[in-house]
Amino acid sequence: MLMKRHVGVNIVACPLCGDHEETVEHLFVACGFAQVIWTVVAQWCKIQDMFAFSYKDILDIHKYEKRSVKWKKVVNAINITTIWSIWKARNDTVFENKEALIQRTIGEIKAISFLWVKARSKNTALNWEIWRRFDLQFVGW
Repeated sequence: MLMKRHVGVNIVACPLCGDHEETVEHLFVACGFAQVIWTVVAQWCKIQDMFAFSYKDILDIHKYEKRSVKWKKVVNAINITTIWSIWKARNDTVFENKEALIQRTIGEIKAISFLWVKARSKNTALNWEIWRRFDLQFVGW
């Protein structure tokens, strides 16, 4: 967007992979780093691999599963946390010169989404062990 507004930008390549121009679609959908993250998140959530062609597909992925409303809300929260974590990994790379690491990003996604869902849930049975295994049937979701 900065380039479109004629703001001088030195680097336009994706900071996570360095292979393509950084766009929203590339960063969250097509980037190899993001694709691995989405694959691991899908496996953790026990859903089919996420095949996304656009950023909107990522935002809507929870809508296509035939699960409870609570389950869909949880997966949506995980998707939002994943998007935020990919963005944070990108910013850490650009502004802090940190290497984007898949394991660190996955750990962050699991921890932050757990804290978010736990804080918003009235279900007291949800704990870290259930979350780590993503065994939401145990808590009635």
